[in-house]
Amino acid sequence: MPITLKPLPGFDWGRVTWGHPNARVSALCSYCSGGIASTEVPLRMWGKDGRAAQFCNACQKRWWGVDQYDDDDVSMEFVGEPADIAKLQLLTRVYEAIEAIGAWLPDSPNNRGKIKMTPCPICNAGKLKVYRSFEGGKLRIVCSTQNCLSVVE
Repeated sequence: MPITLKPLPGFDWGRVTWGHPNARVSALCSYCSGGIASTEVPLRMWGKDGRAAQFCNACQKRWWGVDQYDDDDVSMEFVGEPADIAKLQLLTRVYEAIEAIGAWLPDSPNNRGKIKMTPCPICNAGKLKVYRSFEGGKLRIVCSTQNCLSVVE
């Protein structure tokens, strides 16, 4: 179901820079021409002819009444079956492990083809084999228990 948004009083449609259909998305706001940071989520809209416009956070708030907030300080609690909570906790540990391992074996020409071994932070029983491939520098992580962790970044 489409949502209908109407601009607030003072908005001037003549100031909107519309992008061509199928054009690459611009890094600029279609209204104020200010830069849109990679951390922003722009408001995007399309005309019937396929032309697109996007609005930065400031223009979203000023002209559309849309306010965004940073949720980094918001704590969320997962409510569900105990098995689902356990899976979520495991996935969180896996994600943290992959991030940490990727940091100590970054993709660089010197690290390609290297293998490092470390205790598995997930099952605490196996050893992780961490390998950077020669082609493309893909990070491969495999736990020696073969049932804990096997990842290709």
